[in-house]
Amino acid sequence: MLRFIEDRHSCIQRVVLKNSEGYYADDGEFVNLQQKHNFSLAHFGMLLGMLRSTLTELQVRHCADFFTLQALAAIACLPHLKVLRLEELRCRIDQCSLAELANLTQLEELSVTAEDSEHAWLVGMDAVPKQWAALKRLRKLELRGHRLLITLPGFLTAMPLTHLDVSFCKALDLSCLHLFTSLQVLALQGMNLVETPMGLADAMLELRKGLPRTVFSLSGLTALNLADNALSRVPPQISKLVSLQFLDLSGNARLQVTAPLTALNRLKNLQLVDMRGIHTETDLNYWSEAKCASMRHLSAFSKSLKRGYPGKVLLDLD
Repeated sequence: MLRFIEDRHSCIQRVVLKNSEGYYADDGEFVNLQQKHNFSLAHFGMLLGMLRSTLTELQVRHCADFFTLQALAAIACLPHLKVLRLEELRCRIDQCSLAELANLTQLEELSVTAEDSEHAWLVGMDAVPKQWAALKRLRKLELRGHRLLITLPGFLTAMPLTHLDVSFCKALDLSCLHLFTSLQVLALQGMNLVETPMGLADAMLELRKGLPRTVFSLSGLTALNLADNALSRVPPQISKLVSLQFLDLSGNARLQVTAPLTALNRLKNLQLVDMRGIHTETDLNYWSEAKCASMRHLSAFSKSLKRGYPGKVLLDLD
């Protein structure tokens, strides 16, 4: 592999390293590749050294058998890197190691995600290093699966971020999201978020587990991912997101549609709404009266969306 890279190093700008520890075959069986190749952290460092002057994009995913935090120092020496994706990490990531990435001043997209597993709550980062304030060009930031991450530092709001994904960061305080005024894409999947009618008792709930209503002041949002949460209804304030084109509410098993979706009908730019996996019931032999009402309102909304725009509503029909 290194010989191949060496012969072509002057023209290689993008490298993807994926599934070195194994992969799932088409039949669903896991194919274990650990100890079946000799690619190591040392080889990874040599690869980066050969591509130091040309590499603009690097992706590493499911490579826990050779990738360690020591690799971050080598990655930080890539002066032209614009896109960095370190995904499905299966280890604790300390601030000191992450701080190395602050040297990548040309970086426009950064993804540091932890493995999403019930038994992996101690993996990932617990804080965003203050040194990342040097990443002045960052437009896209993905921090998925960091269950120990509690806050987002204020300097992130000064960056030109248009895409923010903090899905599965279940302990994260979301009260500052309205300060990210340049956002176009926001992903809050799997955060255990609830949505309840406004009331005095909800004040603390909004800061801890509730969906902050200040999110709906981000009028520039074109895509919002609220999948796999605990929403019980479609937030009526969503009609304020006048630029919204894509909305994902799938996997909210408690979500019921008890009235016409007038809030969504007001969004003239809406193209795709994912409602799969909502209002799930234990008895699969028949629909309850409430489930029938939900499906009736969803069907009416789907028809109205198609009349106004060639959009789609994704539904489960079983």
